[in-house]
Amino acid sequence: MDEMTILEDFRSAVAPPDPGKLAEARARVAAAAHPGTAHPGTAHPGTAARPRRQWRGPGRARVLSWPRLAISGAVAGAAAVAVIVAMGFPSGGPPLSPGG
Repeated sequence: MDEMTILEDFRSAVAPPDPGKLAEARARVAAAAHPGTAHPGTAHPGTAARPRRQWRGPGRARVLSWPRLAISGAVAGAAAVAVIVAMGFPSGGPPLSPGG
């Protein structure tokens, strides 16, 4: 017996939920997900002609901007240069080159 047969047997044995009860559950989940907003998903609803951007809640990824990318690149470049320079200094161990 495969998973699809098991799922079909389960769905045929369980009655579907009442539409009113399902709507009530959806409204409750939407209210819990977006407390205090009249329009779920937006904290500051705009006009119909010009809607505003959606509010970014906690945990949303930020857009990568050029200044942030430049700073990250400069830090990564400085770290790479520091590693390369540090590799050139003797560390007290045996020489790495065969002649040296």
